[in-house]
Parts: sequence; structure tokens; C-alpha cells
Amino acid sequence: MDGADTTLQEIHRNRDLPTAIRAKAAIGCLPHETPRLNPVSQLELAAEPEPMALAEVVRLQRARADKMMLEPPFSDLPKVFPLRGNDNGNGSDDSGSND
Repeated sequence: MDGADTTLQEIHRNRDLPTAIRAKAAIGCLPHETPRLNPVSQLELAAEPEPMALAEVVRLQRARADKMMLEPPFSDLPKVFPLRGNDNGNGSDDSGSND
């Protein structure tokens, strides 16, 4: 497959030819040997929104949790959990008194 680009390549690679002719042939080969560098579109950068204060995040999360507690199945749960009888926190049923 001999084409114009093949002929130009043979000319610019032939060291027996004058440098000026080889340089012109090399210039003619450039578009076929090296891809053209086209500009790339610029990235669209946008600033991130201002971070929310921790107190505001906590307030919103508590409001969300309170709202969820009003919906089933959470609405059926008792609002205050009763403590067990004589539990002193040590894991035993003993009241802890040594009378």
C-alpha cells in the first residue's frame, strides 16, 4: 500500500538525500505519524457548599429521629422504659444491703 505518506516516510528516512529535502518530507509526515493535539474543554469546577455547623447537624438528626419515633413500628414502643426492681448495677439480683 504505497501512498503519499509512505513515500514521504521513505524520503525523510533516507540519509543519502540532502537534509533540506528530508526535513520537508518529515514535516509532511507529521500529521500522519503524530496525532494532533487539540485543546481539551475546561473542567467546570464548582465550590462545595459551606459545611453545616455540628450543632445544626445534631439538631436536624434529633428532629428526624423524633419524627421517626411517631411512626409505626416505633410508635408502639413505650416512651419510658421501666427499671427493674432491685438492680444495683452489679449484675446480681441482690439489693446489696448486708442487714
